[in-house]
Amino acid sequence: MPTILQLRRGTTAENAAYTGSAGEITVDTTLDKVILHDGSTAGGTTVGNLQGNIQLGKTAAGEIDTASGNLTIDSAGGTVTIDDNLTVSGNLTVSGTTTTVDSTTISIQNAFVFEGATADAYETTLNVKEHLEVLAFTIKYVDRRIPVIAGTGANSTIEAIELTSEAKRLGADHALLVTPYYNKPNQKGLISHYSAIADAVNISQILYNVPSRTACDLLPSTVAILSNHKNITGIKEAVADEIRIKELVAISKDVNNEFLIFSGDDPTFMKSLLLGTHGVISVSANVSPNTHSQICAAVRNGELEKAKKINDINTNLYRLMFVESNPIPVKWALYKMNMIKNSIRSPLIELDETFHKEIVSEMIKLQLL
Repeated sequence: MPTILQLRRGTTAENAAYTGSAGEITVDTTLDKVILHDGSTAGGTTVGNLQGNIQLGKTAAGEIDTASGNLTIDSAGGTVTIDDNLTVSGNLTVSGTTTTVDSTTISIQNAFVFEGATADAYETTLNVKEHLEVLAFTIKYVDRRIPVIAGTGANSTIEAIELTSEAKRLGADHALLVTPYYNKPNQKGLISHYSAIADAVNISQILYNVPSRTACDLLPSTVAILSNHKNITGIKEAVADEIRIKELVAISKDVNNEFLIFSGDDPTFMKSLLLGTHGVISVSANVSPNTHSQICAAVRNGELEKAKKINDINTNLYRLMFVESNPIPVKWALYKMNMIKNSIRSPLIELDETFHKEIVSEMIKLQLL
């Protein structure tokens, strides 16, 4: 049988006059507040309310010790957050689906891509100072546990060099460089642009081609030339064209067998894997990273039926993450998962309400909510 913990309770006036023992918790029944006492201060310290957050550990003696029996924390359908280190002496049992360890951790598979097209950087909503501050935080937080790929592309070669240099200085493992947007350089201009960055900064650099958003298409023949540079190590290709994918895979086989091809198109990424690409840098993976990791692993292991089954289950999620301009749907989905705040910077605006019900329904179906 679990131990039932009954807290001392009283009105605001009664709590104000009461000096509790060190670590004792009482309840203010007037204001529905939780009070933590330190053994000497009358009234103690308010640490939360019964409908919201409760913080413990305000004093050196602020511990919970059941002595024997069980301690149950039940949020009544909400979220329990432990925003610091948690030490468990003995066994910790978690029932249910664990999605977050803290507010900055989702489930990360294989590599962490910072500020690709799904982040706010390529929507030009972060200034350079913010861009670098977030990158520095990401690198520090990841702490070399997995590679960090930093988005450092720009429509100015000089700015791209500066951002890539800073990414290297901060400790990023790779740079992801979108083609220059708006000014539409030709193929010779793209060779000049990417060669200049690769010459200037000694860091692994991944080309990024997404002409639907940049109005600039990096052709496979140009990629073949750039793949000979020692610092240009791969490409994220977001064009969903089988012939193009085959041409890029041929580069990794015939021109430079260390050159990596990543799909950048969720609906067709599994087909690209079957054609010989090496992985995916994905939008929907922000919501369901395990799915993409499992599909990639299954294809690598020759378990094609398993990969197809997982992929088929998630095809509607891929579609829903693009019902409005990326990253509007995926950021709203992450908000519903309690991963981030419900905010997006202008000129992008919050997801239209007409899509809310369908996205929530699909996320429940996939056990993401």
